[in-house]
Amino acid sequence: MNIYKYIGRKIKLLREKTNMTQKELAIKSNLTLYKVKKIEDGNHKITLSTLCIICNVFKIHPKSLFQDYSKQYL
Repeated sequence: MNIYKYIGRKIKLLREKTNMTQKELAIKSNLTLYKVKKIEDGNHKITLSTLCIICNVFKIHPKSLFQDYSKQYL
């Protein structure tokens, strides 16, 4: 699986787990709704700074998004 799709899937799961809409995530992270949708779909090459902003919204460390990736896809 492509790393961007993997990250997008993890962000979507976090968002849904916290009962947050894409629009709410966009507002809280100061991103456009379009960009949030593209990130969740894995169709946007998310920058490290954007990743950190989103992680701050969820109060998680960016490293936690990658814990399972290496085990499953490398």
